[in-house]
Amino acid sequence: MIKMEKTIKFGVYVFIFILSLQLVLGASYWVADPTNCPASYQSQTCGTGTEVCGYNSGTTFCYNMTSITAPSSAATSNTDYTCEDTCDGGYVVDCYAYDGSSPHCDNSAAFWCDSNSTCVGWDRDTNCTPSVFGTADCGDCNTGYNDCDADGGDCEIHNTDACGISSQGTYYGCDGAIGDCTCKGDVGSTSNYYDCDGSGATAGDGCEIQYQGTCNDVGGNMWYTGCDGASGDCECKTNYYNCTNLTSCEVLDGSACTTGGGITGEWDGPTCTCTASKSYFETGTFVQYLVNIADGAMLWFQNLGTGDLINASNSAGDTYRVNNSGCVIYPDGSGQCTASVAGSGDITAVNTNGDYLTGGATTGDVSLLFNETALNATIDARGVGSSDTHVAGDGTYLTNDSTTMTFNTTLAGTSLSVNSSDYWDGYNIISELI
Repeated sequence: MIKMEKTIKFGVYVFIFILSLQLVLGASYWVADPTNCPASYQSQTCGTGTEVCGYNSGTTFCYNMTSITAPSSAATSNTDYTCEDTCDGGYVVDCYAYDGSSPHCDNSAAFWCDSNSTCVGWDRDTNCTPSVFGTADCGDCNTGYNDCDADGGDCEIHNTDACGISSQGTYYGCDGAIGDCTCKGDVGSTSNYYDCDGSGATAGDGCEIQYQGTCNDVGGNMWYTGCDGASGDCECKTNYYNCTNLTSCEVLDGSACTTGGGITGEWDGPTCTCTASKSYFETGTFVQYLVNIADGAMLWFQNLGTGDLINASNSAGDTYRVNNSGCVIYPDGSGQCTASVAGSGDITAVNTNGDYLTGGATTGDVSLLFNETALNATIDARGVGSSDTHVAGDGTYLTNDSTTMTFNTTLAGTSLSVNSSDYWDGYNIISELI
């Protein structure tokens, strides 16, 4: 019993919902003969000689429908209305329509023009007959349709329909008594194929070149964009570029690449340049980038205050700074603001290694002293031993006989000789030469 009550209640709710939906959306009651409008609606009944002609906000309006006449001018339609009586083209009435003035259901005296099924089948407009309900004839071809054989019936050629060899052309208008089959680029054509060799859409190979069809299939990055003479014009696809002077269009603009320096970047297709990707510096991360002089700098910033440009410390707490004037400040507080330059003035000290020359601080000319012991030892090592009676020469700057070593005066500038006792001729000790 309880289950049945629930079922009944549910059915009532559905009925109320459907009824409410009809009221909200507005119901229609189409007729070709206005006198066929109903005598009552929404529990409201019209008086004798009147029928329902409009409904609004719970009120049913009635009117003597025998006095209603169709519009005196023709109207064109391609809209089909389903009538409660019989209608197939011509002016019709919606008995429940409401236009705000009496008679409320005449659509402000314009009524509605119903399409004819035959006209629809012929792809023609329906012309509703003036001053008569439910009568019509066929008018012009619908937009985009053509009666190329001029039989007055079917508009048999539809623009954009496929035609020609391999159905790669499309119709646009008439070519005499038949449809004009066109290829891409022809007036009005919606074909996606070009006729580059000029054979025509219905002869030879028809419209043989597909627009944006893949060509020169090396990587699949090229397509036809039109005709190049009697052949297709094969070009790079959008955003692809040929950077190798081949026909591969291998570079996709914005795609990843690696620069010659091994840095990750992305392709700038129009210039065929692998541009290094910018990096954001972070602690503990090594960064590589490529900056040309025209691009700016590796680190590029401006300090609008007065603080240091750089302040860095090592693990020992030593701080190195670059202040706002560009001076390098060292941990001991000293700094350098300009690059070192060549000095000038007197030599105040000579730093020698003490092996062959000795010297010290002085003003003006610098006095240098030979280390006689070291120099003699070197001469001995060049060829003078306990059993030797001469010093070996190099044959260029020094020459010798069995007892004397002689300088080449042309190359050395001064003729000196050393005797077999390891002395310079004319001098007893090396220091006398100074």
